[in-house]
Amino acid sequence: MIQVPGYLIKREVGVGGMAMVYLAVQTSLEREVALKVMNPAMVSDPSFSRRFMQEARTLASLAHPNIVAVYDVGITDEKLHYFSMQHLPNGDFLKRIHNGTPESEVVRVLAGVARALGYAHQRGFVHRDVAPGNVLFDINDNPVLTDFGIARATSPSSLRAAPAASATSTVLGTPRYMSPEQTKGKALDRRSDLYAIGVLLFELLTGKVPFDGDDALDIGIKHLKARVPMLPPTLAPYQTVVEKMLAKDPDQRYQRGQPFIETLYRVQAVANEKTAGDVIALAHPLGRRRLMLLVMLMLLIVAIAIARTGATNA
Repeated sequence: MIQVPGYLIKREVGVGGMAMVYLAVQTSLEREVALKVMNPAMVSDPSFSRRFMQEARTLASLAHPNIVAVYDVGITDEKLHYFSMQHLPNGDFLKRIHNGTPESEVVRVLAGVARALGYAHQRGFVHRDVAPGNVLFDINDNPVLTDFGIARATSPSSLRAAPAASATSTVLGTPRYMSPEQTKGKALDRRSDLYAIGVLLFELLTGKVPFDGDDALDIGIKHLKARVPMLPPTLAPYQTVVEKMLAKDPDQRYQRGQPFIETLYRVQAVANEKTAGDVIALAHPLGRRRLMLLVMLMLLIVAIAIARTGATNA
């Protein structure tokens, strides 16, 4: 087990090719934290060390209730960089997708993610990897955006994009949630993150992503060329929102998160009204006719029963 000064490591909670995440106790304050430690195999790669520490600096500069908080950074005796973060004990969004998510929860969580991204965009960062595994929940069940490991700086409050991937660089991100422009390695701005939220919206509503395939290339081609699938009829009010979020041309998408949030709440209200309308269908003309027929049938049954009783008594 890796030793980190000032921390008592309890167990591993996540591992990747670049780093491990542990549940630990910061002994000086006796609080539980998520402790991210770079993979020992990467210690000889100075470019990775820079990227690892850049994530810590990026997160430390973003103070928002829906973005994970960084508490401490340092380096171990083995020259491994680490940083400690807010512990998020209520799991990730991926688990909730698998378990099924009510529409009201979809709107609440995505609104929180959109607010987090809106703040990050204003501060000059594009996340570039908005995926269910990077949305966790705090002790109060609020959604918290994590993993800014491949975030890139942009011009704050503008559409001036982060640099494009070079011909020799690797396109980073999670293929199922990557915008068409990210798939092509083009320069990115905040609208690429909004596209990823559109993928999340579709997945949360249906349980599956809009574009999938056998490999990253197949998925990328579908992001570039395939039409947005139709939602089930019961979710039809969300179709326009999904299509706008997943527009191939960034200019056709929502340009900021706030209009998306407002639209999502309006659509939810419409969907709720429709559901309420279905529940109280007897208040509508067709429902009233059915109610009248039912009353007439009941009166007929009572009349027949009375007639039979009278005949028996006679």
